[in-house]
Amino acid sequence: DDRGTGSGAPFLLPLPLLGWRAVLEDTFKRPSLSMLQLWLFKGQILMHRSLLSLAQRYELVASSVVAHTLLGCLFGWIMGPSSTTAGVYNTTSFFAVGSLFLILFNLIFVFFMYNNHQVFLKEYTRGLYPNFLKWVVLDWPLYTLRFINAILFTVVVWALTDQPTRSEVQGFAVLSFMFMVWVSSLLTEIVVSLAEDRRSVYLGITSLGFTNFCFSGLFVKAQTLPHWMRPWVPSLSMIRWNMQGVFIDAFQDNARAIPAKVVFTGILNLFGWGGKTMWYCFYMLLANILVYKVVSFWTSGFSAVMRRGGRRLEKDE
Repeated sequence: DDRGTGSGAPFLLPLPLLGWRAVLEDTFKRPSLSMLQLWLFKGQILMHRSLLSLAQRYELVASSVVAHTLLGCLFGWIMGPSSTTAGVYNTTSFFAVGSLFLILFNLIFVFFMYNNHQVFLKEYTRGLYPNFLKWVVLDWPLYTLRFINAILFTVVVWALTDQPTRSEVQGFAVLSFMFMVWVSSLLTEIVVSLAEDRRSVYLGITSLGFTNFCFSGLFVKAQTLPHWMRPWVPSLSMIRWNMQGVFIDAFQDNARAIPAKVVFTGILNLFGWGGKTMWYCFYMLLANILVYKVVSFWTSGFSAVMRRGGRRLEKDE
């Protein structure tokens, strides 16, 4: 028994706990000035390489732009001008459907993200750069592309469904969809870090997307959940906060679509919402981003440390 039972025998933690401890030690060790300068230099190289890698996949970039634009056009064509009272419920429901498709469109990038993570695992094993540097730098070109995708989708939908064109109203809708897409990209990163193969990533993103959709308020209302689930389960749905925030943004002061305040309140209650402002919904998306960003750091670091530990064990054997 390697653990030993005597008083002088070393106590070994289980392998997963050893992995987490290694992540902590790798992240929070005190860097020197020369190390910070080296990190800055490596960060510039990583950013340049990430930009170049994405630019070389011009077919991926073009297909994502076309797919999001077509999705917006199809959304607008199906709905048509729907800023009247009769179209409010349908439009709000399609905000949820559109959000679901935006989550599922992360599947377009799974091959790219999975390969990037495998490259990171190999380079981390060789000690080329730490997980923290990858976490801060590497994914921003992809985030930028996803922001562009979200902007294209929202602008097209907003125009074709004849929503209010005031800059503050349309600007909030664009910002909300951008942040929801950011949350979904971070969720994809987490799944990529934890998955054993690409097939698991495809299944994981699909199932998580539909789970978010179910708890958005369109199918399952918070009031129908068990008491211990009501306070927190709906809050995990990025679709819920995006859908609710965009609805309030588009219709709270839209007398043409909702002439009576009681109708506006009734629709909120119908979806199981109420008592929240559009900025509260936006801040909840922001909170999701912060949580998922931290989780993605830990999962990426954990997978890298465990892989390095596994390789060392193979060498020792």
